[in-house]
Amino acid sequence: MATRSLKQIKSFTALMEDLGAIAGDPDKGVGVLVEAILDRSGYVSELRKSTDPQDETRLENLSELVAVSYEFDDNYPEGSLVEFLEQVSLVADADEIPTDGESAGVVTLMTLHTAKGLEFPVVFLTGLEDGTFPHMRSLNDPKELEEERRLAYVESPEPGNDCS
Repeated sequence: MATRSLKQIKSFTALMEDLGAIAGDPDKGVGVLVEAILDRSGYVSELRKSTDPQDETRLENLSELVAVSYEFDDNYPEGSLVEFLEQVSLVADADEIPTDGESAGVVTLMTLHTAKGLEFPVVFLTGLEDGTFPHMRSLNDPKELEEERRLAYVESPEPGNDCS
């Protein structure tokens, strides 16, 4: 194995061992672990160096993740990383979203991206305010603005239903 590769593998192994020690320490919560992962992996420093405007949003999202992880520690002092990840999971299983007559009267809250392609008799879009949706960054880019308009378009599944 090349010396450079071996050095990087050793560095990665040391990082995983350090993070494993933090995760296994009962005195350190999920917040400390999340911060350590972001700091020691170099991900945050790379985002800060970047000139990509989307990386600023990524940094804001990571700051929110850290804040939520510390909030989790406050609310669940004995909580584990697995429990935290289950609680904040952003994965939406479209198969579990009620779309048939059996669930009449059920309100389903979801993101615009999750709802795209599904059909509902009534849809309410909230947060459609200048600067929020469409986002300020997309206002100067016709392609991005068109994409946001496309996402907001909701087609009525039945004649007479107004779903927009």
